[in-house]
Parts: sequence; structure tokens; C-alpha cells
Amino acid sequence: MEKTLFAERFIRIFKRKVDRLYSNCLIGGVKEPDTLGYHEHTFLINVAVYMTIKEINKKSHNKYSIVPEHGGRSPTDFMIRKNDKDFKLSIEHENAEHRIIKNYEKLIKKKDTKERLLIGYVGDKTSIEDKIDELKRYKKKHKIVNKHVYVMIAKKGNKEFFYNSHGYRHELI
Repeated sequence: MEKTLFAERFIRIFKRKVDRLYSNCLIGGVKEPDTLGYHEHTFLINVAVYMTIKEINKKSHNKYSIVPEHGGRSPTDFMIRKNDKDFKLSIEHENAEHRIIKNYEKLIKKKDTKERLLIGYVGDKTSIEDKIDELKRYKKKHKIVNKHVYVMIAKKGNKEFFYNSHGYRHELI
């Protein structure tokens, strides 16, 4: 049996954690865009990242640690380290649709990580497929080879608001 890449394992567990958080009655307004704004959403995603690494560590004897962003000065929002040495996974979480390409580029330029994950959202006027196609065109245009990013995109707008992981589509680009 082929060994699962860390990012794929992370995504699978992360989606379960997102669903758990968004279904928790402690979190109010998750289905109301006016109540649950972007900042609260970012907090929940950050908690889901933490919960994911915590679960992975149960089976991995605490091999992984999280290096969170430090006031916007860090290379990525989260860097997951193995044995406090190697950067295993770099993660960018972007709420603003117009900054998804910028964060994709930032992840591609990150040299000291084995895997990369971009979590982003599109509004009412853009389809998930269109954004994924745009990222593929960007990669082709800039002749990026031997570097890949796992991309998770979901809808988050006034008509279709994100409130569980079923909205995510993920692909390796």
C-alpha cells in the first residue's frame, strides 16, 4: 500500500474538524453571513488547523508542531514542522478571492517545505472551477515545474455561504 502524503492526510482530518466546529452549538450564526463575518470564520479555521495537528499527533507520538503566523511577517499562515526541524507543510488561508493567486505564488516560492496547502474562497460571481483553472493557467504561464500546491476552494458569498467542509473542492496544482 502506498504511503499517504502528509497534506492529503491533513486535508482529510481537517475537513472533519471543520464540520465538527461548524456544527457545534457553541458557535452561533454559522449559517448567517451577517452574523459570522470573515474574522470569526478565520478563527474557526485556525482552531481546525490546531485540532487537526492534535489528532495527527495522537498517532504520531507528538512529532508535529505548528508555527503560526506572527503578525503578518511570517512566510505563511501556518508552518507544520516534524520533530521541530523539517517543515512538512506550509498553509495559507485566504478569505479574499483577489489574493488567492498572490498566496499561491507565496507558497510556490517557499523553498524549505515539503508540501503546500492553500485554502481559499470565491464569491458569488466566480465558480470554484474558474478559480482552479486560473491557478492552473498561472502555473503554466510562469513555467512552474516540480512544485505543487494542494488547493482547497469553497464558495463564500452572500448567496452561498460556507458552513461545512462539503463545499470544499481540493486539487493538486
